[in-house]
Amino acid sequence: MSDTIGPLERALLLRSLPLFRAVRGRELVLLAQIMREENATTGTVLQTAGRRVRAVRLLTSGSVRLRRGTQDAGYLDAPGALGLLELLAGLAAGSTAIADGPVATLMIDDAALLDVLEDEVALVVHLRTALGRLLAAREAEADADRVAAPAPSIALEPVLDSEPTFVDRLLWLQRAPTLRGLGVGVLAALLREARDVRLAAGDVLFEAGAPATEFYVVTHGIVDGRATSAGVTLRAGPGSMVAENAALAAVPHAFTGVAAVPTWLLGISAHAFWDVAEDHVHVGQATLRDCARRLLQLDAHRAATATAPVPRATRTAA
Repeated sequence: MSDTIGPLERALLLRSLPLFRAVRGRELVLLAQIMREENATTGTVLQTAGRRVRAVRLLTSGSVRLRRGTQDAGYLDAPGALGLLELLAGLAAGSTAIADGPVATLMIDDAALLDVLEDEVALVVHLRTALGRLLAAREAEADADRVAAPAPSIALEPVLDSEPTFVDRLLWLQRAPTLRGLGVGVLAALLREARDVRLAAGDVLFEAGAPATEFYVVTHGIVDGRATSAGVTLRAGPGSMVAENAALAAVPHAFTGVAAVPTWLLGISAHAFWDVAEDHVHVGQATLRDCARRLLQLDAHRAATATAPVPRATRTAA
């Protein structure tokens, strides 16, 4: 169907969607220029489970019904984004989406969106912030439903008896799964801005509710935490990252982090991370991918453990 509204009207519709409400005017116009209108009638399949997502559909009016296998998985009502998480995560659609009445959308195909994200770091930062805040809320919900369990056992490594070298620190960063694939050049750039953090047993790394401005890679020792929502014990050992989402989404810490034993960490500020991402486009894409995958995991877990049909509008924010 040919477009009936111009780029300015599409930009205004974009601004009405929660996910894009804070996007700056320039990035908003760029997105509006690569969008096209797509209207669907009742029963139209907009997305098929198990198939690669080729486009993001931003619902401006109407509702779609979601199905996983033979089970209903709730509804996505306008304003909302269909297929965005799967596209960013590089995964096939987890549910089939069927128009539950007349539906109007603004559609962006995958290649066009990824091209814009490569060129516009500010848009990557905005999306990571918006999705990270959604992730923080979903994780808080998951914590509230989780039964507290004993902290897992973690094998300790001896702390170095001499000052670590640049290569030592580089190898420590490579142990963190979410950093490993970014490349040595990126890790070296991050290290130039990183700071050493050394804690004695019982020292507090950060307090629940405090602003998060940096994340940490544990190199030696253990960081324990307790979520404020349900007293869930958290434990991070060597190679683990702590407070990554809080820092990159600019949300307060959800728990208090405490050194269980003498602990060394590398602290990396969110500002330094995004500075590096500006020079290495794959860095921003990687953090969007990881955040989207975590959100999809939480969605799948919630759907698998639900004892009642998922209510309408449970995924409108994503």
